[in-house]
Amino acid sequence: MALAIERKRAEEALRESEEKYRMLVETTEEGISIDDENETIVFANEALARLLGYEKEELLGKRSFDIVYEEDLEKLKKEVGKRRKGKTSKYELRCVTKNGRIKTFLVSATPLYKEGKFIGSLSLMLDITERKTAEEELRKQKSYFQALFEGSPEAIVSMDEKHRVLDVNPAFTRLFGYTADDLRGKDLDDFVLGEDDRMGRMYTSKVINGEIVTAEGKRRRKDGSYVDVSILGAPIFIEGKQVGIFTIYRDITEKLKAEQEKEFYNSLLRHDIANKITVIHGNLELLKEEGLEEAQELFVNDALKAAQSSSELIDTIRKLRRIDTEQTMGALKLDDIISKVIRTLEHQAKNRGITIDYVPIKGVIRANSLIENVFTNIIHNAIIHSHCTTIRIRGMREGKQYKIIIEDDGEGIPQELKDILFEPRVKGKQSAGSGLGLYLVKKLVESYGGNIEVETKKKPMHGTIFHIYLPKFL
Repeated sequence: MALAIERKRAEEALRESEEKYRMLVETTEEGISIDDENETIVFANEALARLLGYEKEELLGKRSFDIVYEEDLEKLKKEVGKRRKGKTSKYELRCVTKNGRIKTFLVSATPLYKEGKFIGSLSLMLDITERKTAEEELRKQKSYFQALFEGSPEAIVSMDEKHRVLDVNPAFTRLFGYTADDLRGKDLDDFVLGEDDRMGRMYTSKVINGEIVTAEGKRRRKDGSYVDVSILGAPIFIEGKQVGIFTIYRDITEKLKAEQEKEFYNSLLRHDIANKITVIHGNLELLKEEGLEEAQELFVNDALKAAQSSSELIDTIRKLRRIDTEQTMGALKLDDIISKVIRTLEHQAKNRGITIDYVPIKGVIRANSLIENVFTNIIHNAIIHSHCTTIRIRGMREGKQYKIIIEDDGEGIPQELKDILFEPRVKGKQSAGSGLGLYLVKKLVESYGGNIEVETKKKPMHGTIFHIYLPKFL
């Protein structure tokens, strides 16, 4: 009696164990398969069927080789050979799903024996497709950035979060003379900064504390000489944590030389030549008062015009230079600007029988004092060159900008000039100017973030229309 009870308990325990095992096999996220000695699938759980896109019944009877990607067949044959020798193995294997997609699995396979004879394999298959895709993408990105790093013409150094060198690119070695082996694990400042370069150490401190720094300065080479460089230093963050720093150096020696040379010639133009033209102009005016003969006076007048044109050219070049150097913008009233320009030019217009018809524009734009030159050039050109009787000026707001229309009823602009009107040195055949006025206008308007367009009215109407777009002051 006691023996029967004990046997029943053992059977119940076995059933419970089998049930737990079955539940584990069917609920796990890992694919599980059992193959016989011929690699024919005799068992597959729900997870494996789902991962491969089959019904469980469809997998039964298939050989493992039937679902393996062809390039991995040899690998599987080798792994099966190991199991036949009693070895457990772990490897990656690509399989083909029912719909043809390739998935990568991490396979843990164990040989099965019965009475010492190999009867098949038990395999646990973990889907690592997404992980492999991410790893491949990471590898590609790493290769891409490594190629950029190695091939960049700019000197680049990568460092850890404490400013210790990890690597330098070939351009860095060419510029400074140091190789990665010279610097690796060391603080870069100890090599490229001067002994008392407080500013350079302040820049380093800022980058270590998460700031981006751009600057220019001198940095020391391995041979002790110094080079002028522009500097971009930036922290590297991963998931909000600073893990490193990179710095890019560009040799600006030639740039600084060019700027110094440019400044020299600008100074020469602004002072020496301008002063000499003033002297010439003054002496010609004195000569004109000496009671010259008619032919002599014509020569003097031509010389005066040339001197005046040269002065205007120098003034225009000064203004063009200011566009590059003057960064300060402010709020300016359109009506104040245009009214001032009209007051300056209205006498000249009246002498030529021209009416300036202006409707005040109520608006505030973002610009600087050079904006007057935009309206002065366009209105003055209309007065001098267009042979018009009326110049109309209107304005309106369009979104975040103001559109100013300056229109005349003159002869219009020839088609061959219209397409190149805003290029430097372009002028009409009868013009004695420098050909820089409208070039200056376009440069100014674009420096404010605006745009300018021109059109010629067709018959029976004539004339030219300028559309000027300027950003409103926010």
